Amino acid sequence: MTQNLEAHFNQRLHERILLLLYQKEFHSASIPTLNSRIEEDIAHENRIDFGDAPIIIAENIYKNQEKIDKIMTEHLSNWKVERVMLIDKIILRIGIYELLFEPTMKTGIIIDRAIRLAKVYGGIPSGKFVNGILGSIFRKYRQHEICISPKEIKDE
Repeated sequence: MTQNLEAHFNQRLHERILLLLYQKEFHSASIPTLNSRIEEDIAHENRIDFGDAPIIIAENIYKNQEKIDKIMTEHLSNWKVERVMLIDKIILRIGIYELLFEPTMKTGIIIDRAIRLAKVYGGIPSGKFVNGILGSIFRKYRQHEICISPKEIKDE
């Protein structure tokens, strides 16, 4: 896969994960069911075969949502997670999950993808907001290549 094709594939994969997590906020259906519904709605010629990747990633984010939101809250200056726009919150969840639970992914790529999603799907300041929060989390947890497992984040 060429570098441009791979970047396009990854961008579209992250858009699918964003859509799955967004729909999960409003529907009680399972993530695989939501993914099937999306597949049915997409015109055949525009369909990309992601395999099970969006389902696996979205389910992992959904399962760790409380822990991810706790970390997000720690890095929101004078904000509560409830005040963050839903789409920005989901984009941050994807980025935080990748930063903390996917140690082989490059930090720059993770943050760049999140900023791109925020600029396309969020509000005017979303790109800068997402960049600031993920940058703060990077400096605390990953700057020195310290990645954590979900078990290391204490539930309160």
